Amino acid sequence: MVWNAVAAEGRHHLFLKTTYLRDPAFTNAAAEAVEIHPALRAFGELIGSARAVEPRALAKASVSISEWATLHGHEETAALYAGLAARLRPRDPELAFAAGRAERRCGRHERAEEWFLRAIGLSRRAGDDAAYASAFLGWGLMEEQRGRRASARQKYVRAWRAAMRGSLHQLGAAARHNLIALSVPDDPFDVGLAHVIAAYKLYDDSNPERLALLALDAGVFFAEHGFYAHALRLYDALARHVARPAVQVALLANVARAAAAVGDRDRFRVAYESVNREDAQKGEFAPAALAEIARAAHTLGFDGKAIATANEALKIARLRGMGGAEKAALDVIESVREKRAGDVPREPPPGVVRFVSRFVRRLQSLSPMEP
Repeated sequence: MVWNAVAAEGRHHLFLKTTYLRDPAFTNAAAEAVEIHPALRAFGELIGSARAVEPRALAKASVSISEWATLHGHEETAALYAGLAARLRPRDPELAFAAGRAERRCGRHERAEEWFLRAIGLSRRAGDDAAYASAFLGWGLMEEQRGRRASARQKYVRAWRAAMRGSLHQLGAAARHNLIALSVPDDPFDVGLAHVIAAYKLYDDSNPERLALLALDAGVFFAEHGFYAHALRLYDALARHVARPAVQVALLANVARAAAAVGDRDRFRVAYESVNREDAQKGEFAPAALAEIARAAHTLGFDGKAIATANEALKIARLRGMGGAEKAALDVIESVREKRAGDVPREPPPGVVRFVSRFVRRLQSLSPMEP
């Protein structure tokens, strides 16, 4: 926008050739990524050409770069380009939502909330139920991460109503999906299970990653009720459908907890070492993942590791304002100090065993994510 507003003869003073590529790791990876070279060329044209560049074309290029950066773990770069796309097309509610989601993934909650509110306002004026529901889903997840469970539930319910009003089954599935975690520990088991089954039925097979995320959250839900062996079955089946690094870290942490509960020390050790890598601690779910790893360590009697990992989770959670992960880390620390027992497996009802088997077969029937 600044470039287009400046006279052609003065543009060469505005930017260095590499101003738009701030992250060296992203720059090096992007050089090998043929799929985003057209988008990068659009910015090269902006910097290297005297002619004006169409904002719509730059917004499209920004979306491509942001999506690629997210998939490869460059969250800061993803947020930079998502925000640029939303500013280039300020009346587009979907781009405003995407900018909010990207800021949330970086832990910048105030900025994310501004974008979500903008997306809600734009979608309401446009009568766009899909964008309206998406914005409430994104905002609700952020509220959940911050430990504001009542606010999160309210936003998920509003997303559900908007999705059903517009017959948007995939967004309705996402709303029921997000309500699963909020059913623990206060609601009866059947309430959470109803959300799991509703989301399972509403999701179609067009997006294997969404089904994989549902399987992950269903596994976490079953683990919270003691059904660790069956949670592991879901984790094993979903792994090939997950590409985003932050989600892979969350999966590893939950594998570690379930493995510890069933006494599989070797599998716990592999997951523990992976989640404790420095690069793994930068993702959106890192504080919660570390808290899960700490709980797993306590279950196996590795209380030194449990305290150290829980303190790391606590530090990152407080830095990012993630109240849910902070509470989980404090609970582990208290459990160790009070010598409480770790996770103990339970046998699930036959209906849960049948459902898990059906879900595993469905995941196995889908084509895996491409690398």
